Order: sequence, then structure tokens, then C-alpha cells
Amino acid sequence: MPGSTLNIQTAQLLVVDMQAKLLNVQHDAAPVEAECIRLLKAAAVLNLPVTATTQNADRLGGIVPSVLDALPAGTATLDKLHFSVMADDNARSVIQTHNRQQVILCGVESHICVCQTALDLLDCGFNPFVVCDAVTARTPARHALALRRMENAGVVLTCVESAVYELLEKAGTAEFRSLLPLFK
Repeated sequence: MPGSTLNIQTAQLLVVDMQAKLLNVQHDAAPVEAECIRLLKAAAVLNLPVTATTQNADRLGGIVPSVLDALPAGTATLDKLHFSVMADDNARSVIQTHNRQQVILCGVESHICVCQTALDLLDCGFNPFVVCDAVTARTPARHALALRRMENAGVVLTCVESAVYELLEKAGTAEFRSLLPLFK
């Protein structure tokens, strides 16, 4: 499959709906939050474009402080009512403006906003990568079903460590040395 390996020149990161009211009811929320933060730290070092969304922030609140603090400077933060990020005209425009076809996804919920976004990204000609240890749902069964559905549709599944090492490509660089402590 072309484009099945992440490339620093063609990748961007999309953080989906990491809000307390959503996150607090998810299975394995704390580890997923930690993995999202690791991914954001790597994105900052690697200068990846980052977009973060909230789902109906007026009712569900903003991005959790730990994730908000980890967002790199210049991150576009967008509120939406659609479940799919790509169904929101403003959010879709921001994703397209980055002009990078690989979209790395993390956040909640696997079977709703993440899944619908990943499937819509495919339909729009993007190559979505869902970071399995940085997404979750309310139950393990819903999470597993969502991952299976996305993979069957052509979404690439990965984990934080694999994604970051693919983006790095090699050891011995300043970026590698900077990110190595995240994985020790």
C-alpha cells in the first residue's frame, strides 16, 4: 500500500476531542491521555502541523489541561458539532491547508468521532493513521470494533512508538536524541 509508512514531510497530527467530560468516561483514559501527550511532544520536536478539535465545547468543555499544555505553538484548535472532523467545513479546510496527505489521529471516541473522521479522510483522498494506544472508547469491545472497522476500510493502524520512529527514520539526529527520553 503506497504511503503506509509515515513520512515527516507528508504527515500532520489531528487530536480529536480530548475533553474531560468525554475522557473521564473512557476505558483506559489515563494511558490514552499520556500517549496523546507523548505524540504531541514528538510533533513539536518534529515540527508537524497539529490540529486539535473539541466536540460542542459549550456543553462538553475544552481540551483537558494536560493535553492543552502539550499542544505546540500555532496549533489550530477548532470546535465542531459534527462527529467527523471532516464533516465540519472549517476543520476540513484547516486539515487541507496543511497540504499533507498523511493524517495521524489520536483522541476519543474510537468508534464515533475518530472512526467517522478516519473514514471521511479516506473518502477525501487522505491517508489516515490511527494511533491505537492513543485512542479509546467507553468499552474495550467498542474500541476493538472501531479498530477492526477502520483497518478493514484501509486505515493504517499503528502505535505511538512506531509512529514516532517512522517519522524519525534514523538514530543519531538531534530530533532522535531529543525524543529518546520519551521512550525509555
